[in-house]
Amino acid sequence: MVFCLLLCTTGCGGDARVQKTYAVTGKVMLDGKPFKGAFVALIPKDASKFVMNERPQATTDEEGNFKLFTYATGDGAPAGDYFVGIDSPGIAEDEGSDQVSRKKGAGIPVKYNVPQKSGLDVTIKAESNQLAPFELTSGKK
Repeated sequence: MVFCLLLCTTGCGGDARVQKTYAVTGKVMLDGKPFKGAFVALIPKDASKFVMNERPQATTDEEGNFKLFTYATGDGAPAGDYFVGIDSPGIAEDEGSDQVSRKKGAGIPVKYNVPQKSGLDVTIKAESNQLAPFELTSGKK
């Protein structure tokens, strides 16, 4: 009986490795226009608290808006400082029953793809967070 109580009190409280998350919303703009379908990923600058290798992430909607998640849809991100990477898988074009091609030149420039090298970073506070828009440039005119 004591064993059952001990098991329940240690195993029923959730995973202690899961950090508290805070709502995080933002927007991705490319050359001044909202970018649909961008993949936004955050990499913690200090990974010591991220024992499960957490990577807050999101995909932008048709207006370029996103809502980060870490453990469950829309749950946000743990507080801390992050590098930010933004990528786009490309615009899909159906080529047949089992093939999809991607339009070249329609995506986020490669310089923004690697979080540690993108030049983008954010601080997530222990509160609801509305990030400043990520204003990306393609270099095209």
